[in-house]
Amino acid sequence: MSRIHRAMVGTNPVAETQRTIRSPGLDALRAGGALLVILLHAAIPYLHEPMPGLAWPARSSESSTLADATFWWVESFVMPLFFCLSGYGCWLSLSNRGPLPFLHARWKRLGAPLMAAGCVILPIELYLWIGGWVLSGELAAIKLRSLKLTGYYAQAWGLSHLWYLQYLLIISVGLGLLSAAKSFFHKPSTSNFFFDTRQRPLTALQSFGAGGVLFTAVVATLTWRPEVVLEFQHGFIPDTAKLAYSAEFFLVGVLIARMGNHGFPKRTDIAALLFVLAMICTIGIQAVLHRTETFPSIVEPNLFEQRLFQGTLLALTATCWTLACWSGALLVTRLPNTISRLAAASFWIYLAHHPVVAALEILFVRTNLPATWQFLLVGSLTLAVSWWSYHALVEGTFIDRFLNGQSSPAPQPAAVPTSIPANDRKAA
Repeated sequence: MSRIHRAMVGTNPVAETQRTIRSPGLDALRAGGALLVILLHAAIPYLHEPMPGLAWPARSSESSTLADATFWWVESFVMPLFFCLSGYGCWLSLSNRGPLPFLHARWKRLGAPLMAAGCVILPIELYLWIGGWVLSGELAAIKLRSLKLTGYYAQAWGLSHLWYLQYLLIISVGLGLLSAAKSFFHKPSTSNFFFDTRQRPLTALQSFGAGGVLFTAVVATLTWRPEVVLEFQHGFIPDTAKLAYSAEFFLVGVLIARMGNHGFPKRTDIAALLFVLAMICTIGIQAVLHRTETFPSIVEPNLFEQRLFQGTLLALTATCWTLACWSGALLVTRLPNTISRLAAASFWIYLAHHPVVAALEILFVRTNLPATWQFLLVGSLTLAVSWWSYHALVEGTFIDRFLNGQSSPAPQPAAVPTSIPANDRKAA
């Protein structure tokens, strides 16, 4: 048997202990993320202008200003926040386990649930989407039996909301392989290599430099392809620009983890400043998007200056909200039991809410309720159904263990009152 480099299988003696620790801050972000994603999808039928490229089974004859503003606010930062959380957790898991156990754990945590959820959820959504289009008169009822679609409808398929698991799995595998290659081909040195799990935390100067490089990369990606945020990309094969954008914020999470427990400032004034900057950027995005006469140029600007301005504004919005949420999470020391339970259900809610919200929208757009009331009712009912189904049907079962990459019941987590610790659970 060939010798495996010691660093590739992990050398941290407290890894198992750390993996059972929960952070109130991360749990708050998980719970908030679950709510935001539900609001995002609940708002889709009620937008002033449909999101380009997004195939959706319900469309209201009336729009809602509240739903539209909520949608574009959440869309501007929620996925960067998720990938940042995932990058943070993945780095700590990689540091504790080593590359090979990390890759195995990532497959159990991401790959297996992706395949299982795809086999269950995607067929359900196929019939839901076609059914919605049949009810709206876009397709003939026979399509529910034949499933033979042509033109636009034949190209509107992919992994649906499960694309996040696919992209995260690809990025995580890349991180694990890069760390394994570094461990195998290079001897330990005093150089503070960014992806070396055995090095000391980054200094303030190194962190600032790495952050500047990552922000520049985000601006470049959104200048090149602003539709990563402003449009939706259906498909079973990852979109290059979307994958790059996701990886950049994943690396922001890695950077925060590399800074160590005392690297990211834990101060109320900094959190408040970041929230103010994020709100200003959001107002700018809303102002740009709702200049109806120039909306086409927002999606496909012809001048480099327009593209650069738009890309920078989108990058600032995503970055400020992500860091503001992270900074706020650092200040959380205790959570109400309700929020903790919502955080525990967040992965299931992410998986299960999508067909629920679509089914409710297909129903509600055929009522006489005002669009804003429809939006609020769809969001509330989706949260209630998804949350109830977890605690009533899934929590503590083999499904729960499977979704969390566990083969046996997990140990009871210890409470952590202050800083965000090592945690291998992703922020789904």
